[in-house]
Amino acid sequence: MTEIKKLMTYACVLCALLCAVLMTSGCMDDNNSDGTNNDNSNYATYSDSKNGFSVKYPDSWEKMEMTNRVTFKNNETNALANIAVLSMSSLGATSLEEVVDSYGAPGGEYTTFNGYEAYETIVSDPSDIDTRDILFVDGDRLFILSYISYLENEDEIETMNMILESIEVE
Repeated sequence: MTEIKKLMTYACVLCALLCAVLMTSGCMDDNNSDGTNNDNSNYATYSDSKNGFSVKYPDSWEKMEMTNRVTFKNNETNALANIAVLSMSSLGATSLEEVVDSYGAPGGEYTTFNGYEAYETIVSDPSDIDTRDILFVDGDRLFILSYISYLENEDEIETMNMILESIEVE
């Protein structure tokens, strides 16, 4: 169980770091697109054969690949969409409930996401940002999907949801 707590603490720290990046990084000029167009013709497909998934994202967004994680960033608004994949066995967990109990995510609820039993939290800070976290398990893989966006960019929230909901697990 301590490994799960360590991992969840790491996930919380990662989320805090992503928030810090979101709040402190400067905007870059990108003349290709405003990043909020939900027309799928402007979307690229990211495939991760190691972790067994693919996802669509606006082709004007920056893609940042890390071990067991990919992040998509709109450089104009600093919004971030993140997909992380962790091994359940390395966490010492056998179910989504065990992960959630260790994580203790406040305000979340069990739901269904793309056909998977999932746990989801949505938090809107009325003065600043909107976040969404979705956890689901496929075999020995724990998928953690999340986004962080400024609330002033409501159209972007639709784009963020489209990114997360486009995931296809192999």
